[in-house]
Amino acid sequence: MQHLLSVWNELLATIKECPVMLFLDYDGTLTPIVRHPSFAKLSLTGKKLLRSLVRTEGIKTVIVSGRSLADMKDRMDIPGLIYVGNHGLEFEGPQIRYVHPMARASKKLLRQLAKKLAQSLKFFPKVFVENKALTLSVHYRQLSPSKVKKAKKVFLKTLRPYLRYAQIVFTRGKKVWEVRPPTRWNKGRIVLWLLARMVAHTATKFVPIYIGDDRTDEDAFKAIRRRGIGIKVTQKGNEVSHAGYYLRSTGEVFDFLRRLKMLKKREKKSYAGL
Repeated sequence: MQHLLSVWNELLATIKECPVMLFLDYDGTLTPIVRHPSFAKLSLTGKKLLRSLVRTEGIKTVIVSGRSLADMKDRMDIPGLIYVGNHGLEFEGPQIRYVHPMARASKKLLRQLAKKLAQSLKFFPKVFVENKALTLSVHYRQLSPSKVKKAKKVFLKTLRPYLRYAQIVFTRGKKVWEVRPPTRWNKGRIVLWLLARMVAHTATKFVPIYIGDDRTDEDAFKAIRRRGIGIKVTQKGNEVSHAGYYLRSTGEVFDFLRRLKMLKKREKKSYAGL
């Protein structure tokens, strides 16, 4: 991967020629990774910049997160944004609202499974089971590394009957185990769906830019790598990733967003359909 800010001048023509559809992860991208999900709050400066991006012509901004839609809207509360929650299983924007039917059908099962996981993992008090209605997240960031293997064994044993009958799927993120409905829908698929919808409603070509830091963002990097710009937030430029570029921190992410805003100076007209 190339450090994006060091090759900024090389990307100017690509970004300037076409409007941009900007996809932003939340945790680890717009906010630093913290000990508990509830502590991840967008700074006032960051919120002000995002509000400005929403009003900037030539940029359509989408937040793509593993968090629930309700959580994202409560934390950000920025009119004009498109919010994508639960890794793409739900989203909302001007004139549109969607929940994946398989995710809706799995809510009761996931609620039951959340209780079972909380019970089976009770001997690991630093493990936190988060029920996001359409998915579950089991956070182990605060758990001692020496106990992770044992906790994972208990976690998988609890899931085994559900995995055997393909009632759920299990994925990994940064210090988190994810439990989702048995669908291939992910961040990459929702990014392509929203991009195609935007192009269809505006008859305009958009350059997709996706910024994220986690393993779950790799689906989106892979989806746009031949048509857009994937940017991973990481300290390791030699990390294996489908992204072509990297930024080292949330600070550099906001630096890039300010540059993008200055490139597209004028106030934007609203796009129909989203």
